[in-house]
Amino acid sequence: MNNCSEIKINVVFSVLKDKDTQQIINTLYYLYETNGTDATLDFLDKWYSLPKQSRKILYSNEIVPERYKIAEQLGNTNNQLFKKHQIPGTPSIFVNEYEFPIQYEYSDLEYYVEDIKQLSKESKRQEACITCN
Repeated sequence: MNNCSEIKINVVFSVLKDKDTQQIINTLYYLYETNGTDATLDFLDKWYSLPKQSRKILYSNEIVPERYKIAEQLGNTNNQLFKKHQIPGTPSIFVNEYEFPIQYEYSDLEYYVEDIKQLSKESKRQEACITCN
């Protein structure tokens, strides 16, 4: 799915006010902004592969500069989004603004890339038709 600009994937996490959650969110944002998508996905892969007791090692030594500390602001924004869109839990995955079905594994996405791209094109055509009328 690398270099596929036609598919947009959003991952929504809850942002609690405890120190560890704030540090994790800030670390994720810092990794994304400084090292890109691949580093962030590697972090998340390691996170979900480790037992809960071992996860702290991934972020506890990371020094995040002040300008990357967005957890509090993100938490407030996410709370509004949760209410507005009735998001049932986290992490929630959205593909091209549609909630990813629970019955699939996230790794299944790679098998549906072409279908998702086609649906996206059809949706854009329909929007263009509606806009023209």
